[in-house]
Amino acid sequence: MNNISIQYGIQVAGAIGTAIFVTLMTTYAADSTTELSHTMDAAIAGKKALLDAINYTSLVTIGLAIVATIFSLFIRKQMQEEI
Repeated sequence: MNNISIQYGIQVAGAIGTAIFVTLMTTYAADSTTELSHTMDAAIAGKKALLDAINYTSLVTIGLAIVATIFSLFIRKQMQEEI
């Protein structure tokens, strides 16, 4: 593979990852808004739901980063054994 193909692959992977996290955040915010609007004003519920969704998505991102870091440690050991 040439260098340009790798760069396009990285861009596409980044776009897909961003789309997944935005979808996750939007879905969580919509569900939270529905639940919170029964107990408080709709405008305040929307803002609180968006903040909760951002926090939730950040926690998911941190979790995935930890899992990826653990997996990368195993990949490195296997590559060193093959060499």
